Amino acid sequence: HGPIVLKDGALLQVGRDQERVNSDQVINEISVMRSTDAGRTWRQVYKARACRCCAFSRGRLLVGIGYDSFFDHYAVGGVWLSEDAGATWQSLNDRSLVNRNVNAITVDPFDADSIWVATQGNAIFTRRLP
Repeated sequence: HGPIVLKDGALLQVGRDQERVNSDQVINEISVMRSTDAGRTWRQVYKARACRCCAFSRGRLLVGIGYDSFFDHYAVGGVWLSEDAGATWQSLNDRSLVNRNVNAITVDPFDADSIWVATQGNAIFTRRLP
């Protein structure tokens, strides 16, 4: 994804990286960076571990989180939404998405308030954004 222009004119960019936890496990991370000077400088505003994917819709950031009860005791899985560049997060999970590895999120091309969520070996879900 390229940078997104927010309503206040700031730029938002999401980057992915990997962190090796041990010889058997690598955790995906997501960093949300913000620029208020047309991209000359960037400040990290959020960092999430166990992130598998992300999507944008109308200035909203969606992340798909992996769930691994053995390695990642902190990871709850599912889909999370931020409407303020990662400062606060809201779970979009119901019982069908709790403790699921989310592998892909895409915004419906005909309805920017709907998303499609693919989970590892389980199913594809659709959600309306708040």
